[in-house]
Amino acid sequence: MNGYNTHFNKKMDNIMLAFFYVIMIFGCEKNQNKITVSVDYINTKAVSIGFESIKSVGGFNVFVEGNKDIPVLGDFTSKGDKHTFFSIIPFAANQNYELRYDQEFVTQFTIEKFNVEDAPELLAIYPSKDTVPENLLKMYFIFSRPMQEVESALNFITITNTTTDTEESIFLKLEPELWNREHTQLTLWLDPGRIKTDLIPNKEKGLPIVRVNTYEIKILESWKDYNGNNLGKEYTKTVYALPGDYHKPILADWEISSPKSNTAHPLYIYFNESLDAILAKEVIYILNSDKEVVAGTYKLTNKETVVEFYPKSNWEKGNYILEVESKLEDLAGNNLNHLFDVDLKEGHNQDDTFTITTLNFAVN
Repeated sequence: MNGYNTHFNKKMDNIMLAFFYVIMIFGCEKNQNKITVSVDYINTKAVSIGFESIKSVGGFNVFVEGNKDIPVLGDFTSKGDKHTFFSIIPFAANQNYELRYDQEFVTQFTIEKFNVEDAPELLAIYPSKDTVPENLLKMYFIFSRPMQEVESALNFITITNTTTDTEESIFLKLEPELWNREHTQLTLWLDPGRIKTDLIPNKEKGLPIVRVNTYEIKILESWKDYNGNNLGKEYTKTVYALPGDYHKPILADWEISSPKSNTAHPLYIYFNESLDAILAKEVIYILNSDKEVVAGTYKLTNKETVVEFYPKSNWEKGNYILEVESKLEDLAGNNLNHLFDVDLKEGHNQDDTFTITTLNFAVN
């Protein structure tokens, strides 16, 4: 009997050891799955997060709390079990984020809000003029500081047709939105499907804006920057829709006012129409007689109908070349090669070939 009890006790001891071993292993795995996120700040901007995990970094993504569809844009780096995620734009202050692995929730972290006295500003809206063609293609919004992308930008912009006293939805909702890398410049397209003739959206809804109508665009004060600060005020822009523009920009119609040599006076280029405010500063170059690019800065004036070029050094006497890339557009998206709205049924080919157009001028 004693031998039986001894055998039974040893068996029970083995079972208990196995049970405690399983509990210990489960506890270790649970601890390994528990992830703590650290947030890295640079000048009050939350730029990256760090965490440790034995899992492959390829399955991880970061999401704004409540949004499981679109992950935060950025890049992961790893060194062993230590992982770092660098967000392309700073994380939004006072906002909760979720770390997920293969879409499964892992942990949550919150971005600290720092006190910043001055409010962000809306520096400019392009086109800056208050009359636009009814086939206007896009608008630009320029801010003084990086803005949040927690919600759609369209949640902070309202459009009212004051002629008919109706709210309008003229902008195309894009995901992701078209921000520059610094997140200070937003590009909003008026729905191209409604602008291009004979497309279904155009047939069903017509143009986003209609000639002889006035539109009031409001940018709400509740829009926040990356640090959680509201815009200092509500901004309003009013535009009146003119008949559509169905003509390509023509360089032969431009005028150049040359400066005097041995001065750093600006070169003036008159377009004789308003052009795309962002492209106009990116696709125009000044070359000297040796075909070297002249260093300097560009400034758009007079409702984007004039560009002023300020050379870094004094002008030298001689011949110069003004080079313009063909992708330069007017307000309706017509570039130097083709119209934006082309009737392909009539055999018009939309030439997307990249070309350079030139004008010659002299500095005396």
